[in-house]
Amino acid sequence: MKATIRTFQSGCGDCIFLILEDGMSGESFHIMIDCGVFTTEIKTFVVQKLELRLDLLIVTHYDDDHIAGIIKMLSELEKLEIGKILFNCFQDYEENATVEIPSEDKDLLDKYVTNIHLLSNPNNTKISAPQAVLLSLLLKSNDKWFKVWNRKILIEGDTINVGNDIKWGQFLVLSPSSEAWDNLKDYFVREYVKCVHSRPPQGAFENQYAYWEMLLRIAASKPQIKKMIPISSSMITKSFLQKKADANPNEVGITSPNKASLALVWECNGKRILLGGDAIASQLYEAIKKHYDGYHILFEAIKIPHHGSKNNMSNELSLLVDSEHYFLTGGKKDEGPNYETLAKIILHPIEDGIQSHTVHYNRILNLTELQCLIKDEYKELLESCKAKLTNENEYTFEY
Repeated sequence: MKATIRTFQSGCGDCIFLILEDGMSGESFHIMIDCGVFTTEIKTFVVQKLELRLDLLIVTHYDDDHIAGIIKMLSELEKLEIGKILFNCFQDYEENATVEIPSEDKDLLDKYVTNIHLLSNPNNTKISAPQAVLLSLLLKSNDKWFKVWNRKILIEGDTINVGNDIKWGQFLVLSPSSEAWDNLKDYFVREYVKCVHSRPPQGAFENQYAYWEMLLRIAASKPQIKKMIPISSSMITKSFLQKKADANPNEVGITSPNKASLALVWECNGKRILLGGDAIASQLYEAIKKHYDGYHILFEAIKIPHHGSKNNMSNELSLLVDSEHYFLTGGKKDEGPNYETLAKIILHPIEDGIQSHTVHYNRILNLTELQCLIKDEYKELLESCKAKLTNENEYTFEY
């Protein structure tokens, strides 16, 4: 059995594939996780390499840099076959028990959707404007996709079988916690009140999952004030990196949608991959400690949470988990990747089962701190730490 993790540049967001292959039978299992921008390269991979088949599609949360490319892909590829969809939207209620909302509230909500950027020239003319911007409505518009959309909210501790055969493994959910999901519900209510100036019905109401997605995505896309102090590349030394590595995250300002991001561990035959989504470090640390024994948990690969933001990687988490292959996906100016996260990996002690640490990155545009570290003048510094930064974004292992 063989597993390949591959990432694509997808704007500032994520686009991750996990391809599982059985060399004896010739069978394969295709998993796609998030997509910020559905590029020509990604489309070619899905159409030609995967032959328009995704056995499992996972959407970790509502931020556009994780969901917008999924919407474009589904809008353009009507013939795409999907086996199962995991997407934590507000679907944990019986649709036949929904109540109507006042018509004036519905009008306000329906107009509010225009605050989400519309896909440019979607190929499928059958798709309406709301469907072109809301994944939940797009899934509902296609019977075969809607039927395979998992109807259960996933929280920490849940397990999901990968396909119908144990040879493909399973996922363990690390995030969100029950508390984070409840907080996200409260967050939705506040955004609903801002829009219609009244609270939503106590029970389930019509199109709730669409309004849920819409309001959370609009709130998440609002610009936040951030202040970064430029740091000269001439300051990068081992002591400088150690100082950065010692810093712990400030989780106070992390949004409710990010705190409710799906984070998963794929595992089979003793091999594991940690897929951090945009989850917070404290939740990942507590969940991993709860579900795995030991103080040094090895993974075949680790997808670094939230594009390497300094506020999503703690000292506790970075020392608890380890891998020879860390995947850094996307990134945005002034938001990450940051020295604080990269330094924790570069300076991670070399322990049993680990020979070196490689960080695979797929984007450098406007990412000042990463651009500094990949300069030739720091190659010797990285080598002395048994670390490497590379833009090779594929890793295969046997399991």
